[in-house]
Amino acid sequence: TSTTTQITDDIYDNSSPQINGNRIVWMRDGIDHDISLYSISDTTTTQITDNNGINDWDPQIDGDWVTWVGGDWPANEIFLYHIPTATTHQITNNIYDDGLPQINGDWLIWGGSDGLDHEVFLCHIPTATVTNITDNNNSDIEPRINGNWVAWRTYDGNDNEIFLYHIPTASITQLTDNSYHDYLPEIDGDRVVWQSDDGSDFEIILATLQPVAIQATIDIKPDTLNLKKKRKSISAYIELPEGYDVANINVSTILLEGTVPAETRHVKIGDFDRDGIADLKIRFNLGTLLDSVPPGDIPLTVTGSLTNGTPFEGTCTIRVKG
Repeated sequence: TSTTTQITDDIYDNSSPQINGNRIVWMRDGIDHDISLYSISDTTTTQITDNNGINDWDPQIDGDWVTWVGGDWPANEIFLYHIPTATTHQITNNIYDDGLPQINGDWLIWGGSDGLDHEVFLCHIPTATVTNITDNNNSDIEPRINGNWVAWRTYDGNDNEIFLYHIPTASITQLTDNSYHDYLPEIDGDRVVWQSDDGSDFEIILATLQPVAIQATIDIKPDTLNLKKKRKSISAYIELPEGYDVANINVSTILLEGTVPAETRHVKIGDFDRDGIADLKIRFNLGTLLDSVPPGDIPLTVTGSLTNGTPFEGTCTIRVKG
């Protein structure tokens, strides 16, 4: 059986509800549009905005954060509210139209005009760092975010295509490239779904994304090898970008040049280069890997995966002497 609870009971129009965990947000239409927050656990309602004539709409919630659009067209802005501290932050402040915000974890996404067309923007909430994901002459709209991925559609002058942005590597991939119109992307984990017009009707398309390797910093020692000395092994120090922990590296997946496995008995974690970032130290048995390499500067690539399957790779150039 199920239970039904009426959250609102007033003279106003209440609409656009969103739920996350034990919290609900919605838009209340009174003198103007305002944002309300309801706690399911203690049944309390908080009116987040009360702007006396300024409209607030399109609320979204994730974790401890609420976002919405506020202002009067054409200068609509993006706002962010931190529930534990009851503080509001204005994220955008310009003369253009910003809208369609969405939160996922530490990230806030929205679409906004730059005065010429629409672009996609990403904000890292803890640092308040804003990234202009798109900056082109096309219209980029309908942004969606989940995990490490952002999806949106772009009108390229002929039709609409779906694009992806991978947050850890700051890389953009064009997911569709056809003569149809592709709309309304939604993303969850490694899957993207969208609506496609095949010329006769609308169809639903699903894509499964391949993992994108995060870029690791690799330092190989010694960085100069004399082939005449027949050195048997080298050490590699692996650093991962911010947000990743070398303790989560699956050592059994580490390869040098795609063929030489790391020796699992020679593994240490420390700050070996004293830069304040943890390194994973591993050793490779060279065997015959460099026997046919001519003298000169040689790039060596180390690859592997984290325990959650996320791949990483990095390259270090060493000098080989004959």
